This record gives sequence, C-alpha cells and structure tokens, in this order.
Amino acid sequence: MSRTWGSLIAVVIFAMMLDTSATAQSVSIAEFPLPTPNSNPQGITAGNDGAMWFVETAADRIGRITTAGVITEYPLPAGSQPQQIIQGLNGNLWFTASGGNYIGELTPSGVLTQMPIPTPNSTPFGISNGPFVGAETVWFTEATGNKIGVVAVGGITEYPIPTPNSSPAGISLGVDGESIWFAERAGNKIGSSTLNGAISEFPIPTASSRPFSLATSEGDIAQLLWFTEQSAGKIASISSGGSVVEYPLSSASSQPSGIVEGNDGALWFTEQGGNNIGSITVDGTINEYPVPTPNSSPSGIASQIFPRTNYLWFTEAAGNKIGRISVFEWQALTNDSPAAQVEVDRQGMVWAIPASRTFTFWPVSQVTDTIQFAPGAGPFASQAAAPYSPGFSGAAWVLNGQQQSYEEVYSPTSLWWTQNTLSGAVTEIAAGGDNDAWGLNTQSQPLHFNQTTTSWNTVTGNLIDVEVGSDGSVYGLGPESGSGQSIYWYNPGAGQFQAISNNSASGPLTGLTKLAVGADGDLWAFGNQTAYHFNSLLQQWSATPGKFSQIAVGSGAYVWALAPGGEIYYWNPLTSGWLSFPGSLTQIAVGATGKVAGVSSSDTAYQLIGPSQPAQTLYQLPGSLRQISVGADGSAWGLNYANQIYHFDLGTQTWENVPGELAQISVGSARNVWGVNASGQIWRWNPSAATWTYIPGELNQIAVGADGSVWGINSGSQTYSYNWSTGSWLWIPGELVQLSVGADGTVWGVNAQQQIYYYDGTTKSWAWVPGSLVQISVGNANNIWGVNDGGSVYQYNTTARTWTWVWAEAQSPNELTLTQVSVAFDGTAWGVNASGELFQCSYETCTSVGSGVSAVSVGNDAAIFATNAATGANYWYW
Repeated sequence: MSRTWGSLIAVVIFAMMLDTSATAQSVSIAEFPLPTPNSNPQGITAGNDGAMWFVETAADRIGRITTAGVITEYPLPAGSQPQQIIQGLNGNLWFTASGGNYIGELTPSGVLTQMPIPTPNSTPFGISNGPFVGAETVWFTEATGNKIGVVAVGGITEYPIPTPNSSPAGISLGVDGESIWFAERAGNKIGSSTLNGAISEFPIPTASSRPFSLATSEGDIAQLLWFTEQSAGKIASISSGGSVVEYPLSSASSQPSGIVEGNDGALWFTEQGGNNIGSITVDGTINEYPVPTPNSSPSGIASQIFPRTNYLWFTEAAGNKIGRISVFEWQALTNDSPAAQVEVDRQGMVWAIPASRTFTFWPVSQVTDTIQFAPGAGPFASQAAAPYSPGFSGAAWVLNGQQQSYEEVYSPTSLWWTQNTLSGAVTEIAAGGDNDAWGLNTQSQPLHFNQTTTSWNTVTGNLIDVEVGSDGSVYGLGPESGSGQSIYWYNPGAGQFQAISNNSASGPLTGLTKLAVGADGDLWAFGNQTAYHFNSLLQQWSATPGKFSQIAVGSGAYVWALAPGGEIYYWNPLTSGWLSFPGSLTQIAVGATGKVAGVSSSDTAYQLIGPSQPAQTLYQLPGSLRQISVGADGSAWGLNYANQIYHFDLGTQTWENVPGELAQISVGSARNVWGVNASGQIWRWNPSAATWTYIPGELNQIAVGADGSVWGINSGSQTYSYNWSTGSWLWIPGELVQLSVGADGTVWGVNAQQQIYYYDGTTKSWAWVPGSLVQISVGNANNIWGVNDGGSVYQYNTTARTWTWVWAEAQSPNELTLTQVSVAFDGTAWGVNASGELFQCSYETCTSVGSGVSAVSVGNDAAIFATNAATGANYWYW
C-alpha cells in the first residue's frame, strides 16, 4: 500500500516531526459569470463526473460547471422554475420544479424525465437522497402543498405535515441513514419522518426564525443535524431527540441560507443578507468570508466530491455567478533536513526520508545508503501480542545498501527507535497496511517475513517486483516473456504465487516496471508512462488515459498520480478518468485513509490539508443485501432479498449488479466464485465470458476455499466435494447441516445433532471431534472457531485438541454470547451477538467494535463485511 512508482532513490527513514503551528486555513473565492443574464441560480450539487450542477430558476435551465469554470446549460420546459438539485445514487441529477409542479430527473447527457406531483400547485422545493431500500429513493418538500413526498419504484407518495401552512423548505437524510428531516419555515419547526411517513416535529427556541436548509456532519461525534435560521441570523444544531443549540452570526440580518458539510469537517453556509460565506466547526467556532461581488445574494452551497479537495461551490442569485471556495492547501512540513521521499501509513501518519539519507538511532548506530522504504500499520505492529495504540504510527521496514533488512519500531513515549536486524540478503522490501512484509532476494525469489521466527522465508517464484496491500492481497510482477508479462497473486490457501490475467483490451501487457496495491486489495500496474487498473470482476486490465511518472495507491478510493512535469492528478473511479489537482510535486504518496503527502522540486515535504477516511470504523454502504461472502484476496460478493447478485467494486466502493439469481454464494477468491440458486442448481462465475457457467449437480449450500476446494450439502444433508479433474461431485458419506472451508482447503462441519466433524484427507472420510456446536467457521487448519447452542464461543486448540472458551474483553461479567462467528485464513476472527453488536476477536478474547448488524463475513484483516438481516443494510469495517 501507499507505494510510489518511478525511479527509487537511496533513502533512510526517520519519523518526521511536523510543525503545523504556522499553518492557518487559507480561503480564497473565485467567481464565474453565467452566460444567461438574470438567471437567478439557486441550488447546486456535486456530480460524479467531477463537475458541479446547479439550477437557474428564472432561466428555466440546469447548469454544469467544471473545476476550471467551463459552463454548459441545459434548457427545461418553460415555467419549470427549478429550485434545488441533488446527484442521485443512479448518477443522474434530480431537481424540484416549483413552477412546473414536477420532480425532474436529468441524465448527464441532458435527457430529461418529468414526474408530476399528485397535489396540484404544490410548489416542490427541497430535495434529498433517501435511504436505499432495495432501490433508490428521493425525498422532497412541497412548500404550498404542506407535504413531504418520496419518489420510489412505485411512483410518488406524499405525507401531510401536521402543522398547517408550515411551508417546508430544505430536506435531508438523517444521520442514522433511515429518517428524513426537513425545515418548516412558517411553522418554525424541524420535522422528522420515518420511511412510512410518521412525522414528528420539534420547535425552534427563537421565534419566527424561518429555518431553511439542513445538513449532516460525519465529523460530528454527537451525530447532530445542522440548519440555518434565515430571519434569526443563526446556525443551529438539533439532536435526534429534538434538542436545539443555536449559534448567532456576526449580524442578525445575515440571512444564512444553504448549508453543507465541507471536506474539512466543518459546516459551510451562505449568507444572503451578509454577502458572506461562513463556516462553523462542530464545537461552534464561526468564521465568515466576504464574497467579492457586492450584494450577490449567495444562496445554494455544495462540496466537491471528485476529486475530494476542499473545494466548495455556491450560487450567487443576484450576482448571476457561480462561486468557488478554495480551502485546501499543501502544508509544508518543517524538518532539520530537506526531504528526499515521503510515505503515508495506514493510520495517516506522514513519514519522511531526509535527503542526507543518514539517521542516528538510539542507542547510537547508523544505517546509510538504504534503497527502499515502506511503512507498517502502527506502533509495535510487528509484535502480534503487543498492544495497539490508534493515533500513533511507529513500525517501518528499512533496507540498506548491504542488502540488510531492518524493522524499525518508533516509541512515541521514549521518542527513540528500536532496531531489529533481520537475517538474509534482500534487494527489495514492501510492507502492507497490516505490517505483513515481503521482499525479493538477489535471485529474484520472493521472501515472506515470518513474525514468529523473525526471519525471511523463501517462496517459490521469480519476480522483478512484489507489492503488498494486506496479507490477503500480495501481488508480484514477473519478467518479460513471449506472451507478455506474468502477473501473480499470492494465494495464502495454496501457499504459492499463482498467475492472474495479464490481458487488456489491446492484448497482453508488456513493459511493466511496477505494481501497486491498495490496503483494500485494489490492484494497479505501471509501465511506459501508462497506468493500468485491474478489473477483478472481469479479470482484465484497462489502460487509463494520460502519461505519468508516478502512481500512488492507498486504497481503491484513493489513487493519485504525477505527470512527467510534476502536475498532480486524482483518479475518479466513477468516470474512469483522471482529474487535475492544484500544485506541483516531484514525488507523491497516499495512505489508505486518503491522507496525501508529497515532495516538491525544492525537496520540501508537504501534506494535503483535506479529508480522510478514519480507520477502524464500520461504514454503511449503499444497497440492501441479505448475504455477503468475501474471498481471501478481499473480493466480495453479495445477494439481495430478490436473489439478485452483486460484486463489490473497490474503486467506487459500491455494489455492482451482476446478471443472474442465486440463493447462496461463496467466494474463495476473485477467481473462484460459486453459488446455488433456489432450485439447487450450481453455478460458477466465468470472468472471461462475464457470465455464470452451469455445473451439473444439486446443492442447497456451497462453500469454497482459496486453494480451489469446493464443498457442498444437498437438501438431504449429504455432503459432496468437487473433483476438478473429472468435473463431477464426489459423495462423502455422512450428514451435515453446515460446513466451512478454510483458505487452505481444511473442512469442518456440524450435523443436526450439533456434533462436530472434520474431513480427514488420509481416510477420505469425516472424523468426529468431541464438542457441540451449531455453527463453525474455518480460516485454515490451525484456525477453527465455533458457536454452541447457548451462544458461547470456542476456538479449537489444534495442539491440545481441545476447545478453548472465548470471553469478552471489558465486559462484566466476561461472558460472551454470539449468534455467528466468521474467521479468515490469517487468524482474523469476527462475531455478532443477538443484539447486533459486532465483535473483533483474538486469542480467547472478543471486543465490541460496532453495532446494528446480524451477520459478518471475513476475507482477511482488511476485508470485513457485515449485514443487517432486518433492514438489509450492509457495512464495511475499515
């Protein structure tokens, strides 16, 4: 992860001491006049195409503006009077037409669909994306109709607001992702609605405040909704229980209007009367910035999504312009020595390598002329039993000119380094976000660092480059051959590198010099100034446009590049294109959280002051799924309640529909996906044909290992294994109701009497194991977990051949009851209890890390997905 491609220089590492005291947020505003006079621009939103979209109320038009300020207009039917606009989950633009009394849907190419509102002359105004409940929903307010409405698959449904003539305006999805909130301008209330239209109302303390717009704040740990009070000159927050806190602006006549969360975590708003752009932090600190054009009446405001800069855009209703607020900046990192290279670790800490390439450790020793550097996950990450302290980073891997490798651990308490000299000659070294380390020796053989023996182990293969995302996403690049270049994935189940596709639309790839892997397993390749992205669904490479000298990958959502002239670009996965980013660098690095750092031509190190994605958080994903299965390489597939099939796209971090229907699915890796449908038919995904291949047989449950093992149970509880040589199923005498296959092909199961069995490869039969379980999960031969009928959790001790009870950390009493447990090949174990708590487990202990889920599926320590059976919500633990 976080690797930069290009010519590697000789480096040695140290933890950079950052001087941020001299940095203050700088704000500049640029304005772009609209082509149509007196168009009265109002609402504005960010598009997936990297542009901003806005409405021109008086001109009956929808406008589009690029980052550079190029404007395109799309005419609407006369009298439409568009008011507010959003980017829908389907990629189209949705807007309210107050004069036309319809909800409009506009494709990025300009194709318009009108949806008439049942109530005549309802004056639709505010609009918001709603929860994904099997399909996209869009909610809106009716200012004179005194209703809120929702556009769903069945059409438009309206819900009356209890307070008469409340004049609802802005509307927003709640922080919980399930409720709808709206502002009642004349009613002086904030309303909240369930998905079936049950409305609650909460009064605002200041009389006649005329609330207007609402926004949520992901950075607000109190999970509040924020709104503007136009007549009171205040910004306010409201809790889920209706408690309101108000913050006065500098002038009571400032008329705050639109509000949105910026990528810096603050809430940004427009002041129509004050002619300002303002910001308020979640603790109530307010700043205001004047708009250059006098009396411009700034109205709508929105954050730019792609690229995730700290750009915000706003409309000037009277000024007839679009404004752009620039609040991002490259912050110089001070240090005693000029920087030669920077890297960013998984926690977002920036590491720098001094141009002097020399560092004195404590106690005094010196390492010089190192040739490559890769950071690890955090302090003491190399010691599996040691505590982990979020917020600090301190593990790094070093290679010097004598082919000696070192693991350096920095202590933030003692402020010195501990140096572990590792045996073996190494010519290249790479470490993943979980501190899993790989390298190459002088014979180009892959090396894997064994944390137990603290030594390098040789792995069969011949590579010119090895890269690590996590211990489930390790890739290698082979030398040129007659059929292009070989690209490999290290299969932890088979314990060896196996070839993956090297094909692109123009044929086999050649001339590659490096690979790069995100912490989530997103894979890129680079050669001849071209960046290639790997499509794991189709097992095919795609060349991306442009010429580059370096590419840096933190995760699928965070990919950055430098052009030969130092120009900076950001990858937009939704449009499969590169977007220009201000600045110039000679080297760039990006972490899994989205933290970006770089080095300028003057050897000054910089970090980008901007957004990031916190680690160790349960993120809800769009879509409604009932089952998810994850492979050892992190590839994830899911099924919804209609048995439709979805593949998780790492680039867009969304679910992509795949043709077909299945009742159950199992993933060993991206190259080994199997499923059974409601009729018991068996299917295997064929990526080259982008379709499902029918496999003769009949099963109602299937399980797949990363090594290629495929097992199943039929409706009569009979068990079978798939014989790849004969293409047929081998019946294994015995009856089971549930089985699990580890990445290495180890198979365990339980029967209807809760007895436990494992498959003995020597006797070719099931062997009984003492104990009683209702559910079992296998990571590998040494990693078996289970749950009994009382919910107690057990881990199998393969040495003692006994079950060890697992308890709950920081819980009194320490009794732990789970309904399900899921285990990965690397020892990562996760579980869910009856209350929907998500637990992360290690040897004999489990710790609660989230809530609201009912099942979890684990591929590796960077691929943890969960679902909620009651709501269909699905989550990714990052």
